[in-house]
Amino acid sequence: MKASPLSRRPLWICIGAASLLYLALAPGYHIGVFNDDGVYVVAAKSLLQGSYSQLNHPERPPLTLYPPGFPLVLAPLIPLTGMRGPFLKVIPIGLTLLSLILLWKLFEGWLSPKLRILLISLVAFNPLTAAFSGLMMSEPLFICVLLGLFIQLREIRDDRAEKKAWTLGLLLGALVLIRTSGVVAIPAVALGLALSRRWHTLARTLPVAIAFCGLFYLRNSLVAGASTVYQSGWGLMFQQLQKAAPGRILQHVQQILSTFFLQNLISPMTTPFSLSFLFAGLWAIGIAAMALWSVREFLQVRQDRAVVIAISAFCVFHLGVQIVWIGNEPRYGMPLIPFILFALLKGAERCITRFPKTRIGFAAAAGLLIASYISQNAQAVRGAWSSRDPYHPAQTYRWIAGSTAPDAFLLTSGPAVVYLYTNRFTTLEAPARDAEGFYFQLLVQGIDYVLLNPLYHCPTFITSQDPNRIWSQRKRWILADPQAYRPVYQNSAEAREIFQVRPDPTFQAAYVLYLSALSAFDRAAWSEGFELLDQALEKDPGLISAYNAYGVGSLLSGKRLGAALSILHRAHRLQPNHALILLNLARLERRLKDPAAARHFALALAEIERTGDYASLVPIIQREAGL
Repeated sequence: MKASPLSRRPLWICIGAASLLYLALAPGYHIGVFNDDGVYVVAAKSLLQGSYSQLNHPERPPLTLYPPGFPLVLAPLIPLTGMRGPFLKVIPIGLTLLSLILLWKLFEGWLSPKLRILLISLVAFNPLTAAFSGLMMSEPLFICVLLGLFIQLREIRDDRAEKKAWTLGLLLGALVLIRTSGVVAIPAVALGLALSRRWHTLARTLPVAIAFCGLFYLRNSLVAGASTVYQSGWGLMFQQLQKAAPGRILQHVQQILSTFFLQNLISPMTTPFSLSFLFAGLWAIGIAAMALWSVREFLQVRQDRAVVIAISAFCVFHLGVQIVWIGNEPRYGMPLIPFILFALLKGAERCITRFPKTRIGFAAAAGLLIASYISQNAQAVRGAWSSRDPYHPAQTYRWIAGSTAPDAFLLTSGPAVVYLYTNRFTTLEAPARDAEGFYFQLLVQGIDYVLLNPLYHCPTFITSQDPNRIWSQRKRWILADPQAYRPVYQNSAEAREIFQVRPDPTFQAAYVLYLSALSAFDRAAWSEGFELLDQALEKDPGLISAYNAYGVGSLLSGKRLGAALSILHRAHRLQPNHALILLNLARLERRLKDPAAARHFALALAEIERTGDYASLVPIIQREAGL
């Protein structure tokens, strides 16, 4: 029986109120407040030009990290609004409102009407939902497709319903094309269909899903040699997890549980909660127990069994991926919010039925939560209409657009956003372990400027691959070498600095010789390597990397030990606090039975502790020094 329009009146009132809130919050964030939202908009423009590439880079390499689902939705509106037009925000706002309607439909019959409208209200006015309603991020679209997927699965009553099975497969594939993490929905749905013995539906759904999303990853393999950047990223992540201290891993799990199961529900727009691992774990286990108690009755209904298992499996798989992933941001837990709230409300409903006196306690908790949401949203609205957006460096962007050449190339932590507002080429990539390697990367790539800025939206990382640490390191390298970098712009109000990269053909040629020497050492061509290093030092007597390579080559080959010691002493005079110079000097002195080795090992450790450079060498130094 279809619900009457009157029975939906609370839903439309809730959606109307949410619309007003989302519109009031829309001015609070410019397009590009995250780098990711800038990427989506630039990617949408590239689709309109007939490719899916990084328009911000001069070589326009294929875009493989971000799936094309959300850019495809944005693309039709960009010719009308422009890439920075505020009317683009109607897309995430509309998608967020649509997700509320889909939630209403998904949980029809599973919650009483009053609890269903309470669920919709809690999701709609959750400060995290409200904030992302006006951001050009893929989360609202992802949640819409996810809910549509589960609605479609719930509506498949006949195992031989071919069209619905194909639609289910398309929705599964689309989910992966919106966010790569959506891949966990495929085994979740497969598990639900298998355990409910819907083999025909499973046989039709999986091939469609895999073929649909697989086209993008096949294209990536053909044009970039890898299906996605995450393919290599996962391998690197597991290597780093193995190196991470157990305490750091537990702290990361604690942060994930605290963020997803408490902060996202109570106060998502505040600083991360600092909860003990025990409390965070017990809270998560409590919600899981409530969820099991809540869905047990639905598992008895054969028609609902597949979707209940699929939803439960998706939540578990999604949480598992985030626990082993190196980063943690509240938005990663957004797809779980409706289902966590459903579990809590359904559990409360069953608890009230069995223990009526608990009604007052649950009502008080719901009231406090709503009051918290109202307070946080009111504060966000006031901030949205303040005179200045602290995340939008408009003056800096105007300077770049007006004071640099049209083909200028900048290194920045937000390449897509800077391109969006300045139309200048940008990149994030300049991988290097030390200052000379960093400078060489800039010269080889033809980068003209480095833009330094604080990282407001940086996730917490379990490993050393922390963007804040990397950019702090780069800033220290830049400030320490005024001959290589000329300051050309500083804006203290916007916390932005720009340095021009000075070309140095002599250094670049010497560094190429140094790299060739390393290749020779890899082949055990020791004489050739030493000769190349001599040429490099003749070109640039200040090339510290070449001095270090001389010491390493001597230690590995057992040749020229005395000459290497003399060369490293010369390097030590040039840079007395360079950690690698101190380390290699100590190694040579130990080989030659020089008592100064212990002092230089200690100095190398102290320098690494001071700067953070070469931190991975600390256990090696401690072992070699016998500490």
